[in-house]
Amino acid sequence: MSKSTFKTTSRNSITTNFSTILGVTLVLTTIGLMSLLFFSAKGIGDGMKSGIELQVMLEDDFADNKVIKAKKLLQAERFTQEVIFVSKDQAAADHTEALGEDFVEFLGENPLPASFRLHLQPEYAEPDSLDWIVAQLQAGSGVREVVYQPDLFASVVDNITKVTIGLAVLMVFLLFISVALINNTIRLAVFSKRFIIKSMQLVGATASFIRRPFIWTGIGIGLFSAILAIGIICGILYISRDGALGSITQIIIEQNYYIPMFSLILVMGVLISWVSTHLAVSKFIRLRQDQLY
Repeated sequence: MSKSTFKTTSRNSITTNFSTILGVTLVLTTIGLMSLLFFSAKGIGDGMKSGIELQVMLEDDFADNKVIKAKKLLQAERFTQEVIFVSKDQAAADHTEALGEDFVEFLGENPLPASFRLHLQPEYAEPDSLDWIVAQLQAGSGVREVVYQPDLFASVVDNITKVTIGLAVLMVFLLFISVALINNTIRLAVFSKRFIIKSMQLVGATASFIRRPFIWTGIGIGLFSAILAIGIICGILYISRDGALGSITQIIIEQNYYIPMFSLILVMGVLISWVSTHLAVSKFIRLRQDQLY
């Protein structure tokens, strides 16, 4: 092989690898942005669920010295995210501020009971979970009733579920498209080296020996592309931290959603590149020489 031919082959190989890395990086970035959208929606939905409040109204004779113990017991429940105690005086003050007038002075007494404001963990903010949680709270000693808005609760949960399912379906659909795009990109890269594969086979190289360098190259391309895609997404998150998407960026960071998101990108990049390279090389190994053209 002449020196010029070697340089041309080397230059073509670099160009092919660069094009492959660029294509895989763009697809993996798309996968990352899709997962970013999905996790953002999940975080917002969990925040809305956590905002739903149960008011545990206490009996008038509920002793003050029992408040701390009752609050600790409620906080220890697996379904509890936050518990806030509201005394009779605080409840009256809140209602006076909301109404704009002192209703206690008008009535001559404070009819409002002391209460606990209970916020649920997002995973327990579901209609079936709420039924037994309310029943358990109402059975507690000194509890008058548990007040909440079931219609509003059901509407919020239903809308969150619909949005989450819709995004999940869209993500799966786009994921299949992304896999197909990466597969085609890898196949084209291997296609450009089909004559090298056939030459190695003609001199007696085994199939596993032929596949090995291509697979390692494919894995390297997938890993490098995944790192580039993660870098691009980190740049997007950094740029948007103070903009309109700042709240979404904050949710991603606070809830550690970037860990499964970046893990998905790495796994997809390596796994798809490995499988696609293995299948593509195996295909060209099986081809006859006259089918290479």
